[in-house]
Amino acid sequence: MKRPSGHRNLVTITGATGKTKKRSKRNKKNGQSDDVLVHLSQSPAKMLDMTKQVLEDLGLMKGCAIEAQPTKYKPKAQRAGAVTMGSDCSGLGTERYALRLAGIKVVNKFASEINPHVQAMYQAIHGTSDVIQKDATSSPQGRGYVDVYVAGPPCQSWSSMGKRLGLADLKGRGIVFFNCLDYVRKWKPRVVVFENVIGLKKYFANEFLDILTILKDSGYEVTWDELNSIDHGVPQTRGRIYIVAIAKESVRHKFTFAKKLRMPDLDMFLNTGDAMKAFPPPMGKTAMKNLRSQRKKLEETYVNPDQTTCLIDVFASPKFAQSKVGACPCITATRGSQGGFYITNRNRMTTMMELGRLQGWPTKCILRMFNAPGVSRKQVGHSIGNGMTVNVMLRLLPRVLYSAGLIAEKPKDKGKHANFWNNEERAKYKQLPDDMYRDMYLEL
Repeated sequence: MKRPSGHRNLVTITGATGKTKKRSKRNKKNGQSDDVLVHLSQSPAKMLDMTKQVLEDLGLMKGCAIEAQPTKYKPKAQRAGAVTMGSDCSGLGTERYALRLAGIKVVNKFASEINPHVQAMYQAIHGTSDVIQKDATSSPQGRGYVDVYVAGPPCQSWSSMGKRLGLADLKGRGIVFFNCLDYVRKWKPRVVVFENVIGLKKYFANEFLDILTILKDSGYEVTWDELNSIDHGVPQTRGRIYIVAIAKESVRHKFTFAKKLRMPDLDMFLNTGDAMKAFPPPMGKTAMKNLRSQRKKLEETYVNPDQTTCLIDVFASPKFAQSKVGACPCITATRGSQGGFYITNRNRMTTMMELGRLQGWPTKCILRMFNAPGVSRKQVGHSIGNGMTVNVMLRLLPRVLYSAGLIAEKPKDKGKHANFWNNEERAKYKQLPDDMYRDMYLEL
């Protein structure tokens, strides 16, 4: 497998040889790519020193502001008319909907999504059929230039919950990140935003720095940060890495990541009424064991789970079972397809509508997902858990576009002015995020 030019030479990748030939034949039989082995090119001690240096370099770039430098770079002219955008590994098109909510006109030039069911939901949400490519690994040659490029490459090979194969993932998911970089290097969009799991930095610091280095060498000012959905308008603990790159000659205003918000009340995202209180759903032995053990842990911390809204991850293995008081654990694709989490004071599991809202999707968008042709309930839940949080993109993208001179007016971060905790103000926010969008952004 050929590595992209500009890639740091920290590892060497070779085809299967010797004792691995049998495994390579088995992979071909199973329809997988040839085995790819990653060998360290340095001694363990030297690699440890290099890793420490990599972590220091990453720390220096984390959350740093991108400053306009008019004396060094000649800013591009202000963009007139609509902003053009393209995305890869587009999922439900969170970035596109977030910009619509913010009132920023966007012309979508291309999107890619390998799952046909997700393609159907994407088209149902946005009312268009412009998912033009099956996946991001196709050649960038014929795709054309866009002002804004957003991608959320597959996270399975980087995730702490998976096998952590990185670039050696036999299904080719790890290398997709570099397929996305191929487009960036070919067409040089003014704004680039990447999203991925925290494991990318935690377990693959070298590769993570490679990605940032390729962007910098391609003429971008680059920064990154770990953004948690719980800090940006929804009560869900979902930490993700966001990389922001702005073409050097386009930087017109200082860019910084948005500050944290006070978390809204979880109950405002849940369905209400006696009809939503039900008998416990049928559960297997593992789920019942997790339910009992997590209830006991909550009671040991003086929390009454029958009176307080707590969410328990009953479908996890006992080792990873967890509960959250007044908040939702991370909604993964797997957990979304299984129905989410157990709500202690409602004696039931979460609904798909509630999981969608906790990802920032308004009710009508979730209904459009269900109405997409050929899509099942499990596929809706899987897609909800597999995408970006709308609220995070709603606070991030307008700031980036303003910094790059793609919008003229500084975006108003209306989320930080919402008062969900004042009794008088709270009365008009009966269902979040729906009422928040209607009051603070556009009603779509």
